[in-house]
Amino acid sequence: NLRNILDTNDKEVIDAAHKMLLNEKALRKSLVMPFRFLTAYDQVTDPKTRRVLSKAIDLAVSNVPELGGRTLVAIDHSGSMWGRPQLIGDVMAAIALKKADGDAMVFGTTAGYVEDYNVGKDVLTIAREDIGNVMEHGSGTNMNEVFKNARGEYNRVMIFTDQQSW
Repeated sequence: NLRNILDTNDKEVIDAAHKMLLNEKALRKSLVMPFRFLTAYDQVTDPKTRRVLSKAIDLAVSNVPELGGRTLVAIDHSGSMWGRPQLIGDVMAAIALKKADGDAMVFGTTAGYVEDYNVGKDVLTIAREDIGNVMEHGSGTNMNEVFKNARGEYNRVMIFTDQQSW
């Protein structure tokens, strides 16, 4: 619907839509999960609307439960995950990292920690730049490498993958 609203070129209607998307109280009440805005983000090209949707994603992170304890977030960057599946995994991982005290690891044929991410950034920046740019672990999907290379103890391990693993 947002794309159709933008097609009207009615500034008043577009501004009203933007205002609704940024209504933090309404977003919390709706319990909409942040990843739901990703499809809309990908469907629009208007820079202002994309900024609004990015902010809506960040506001909706409050609808994700807090995760107590330490969490290892492992993201599949194998050959089968390239493109849209990888972006979805990276976004889900960024959301999880914002809600947990934890570490991020990318895996493929091998696995390694994402050493340079900042949960103070917005979700899409963490996903696209901090996590999304890590590609040096090969095109295979050896999930065992996550557990083999994990440092320390974790209360939980969250794995974002298409389950094409060996």
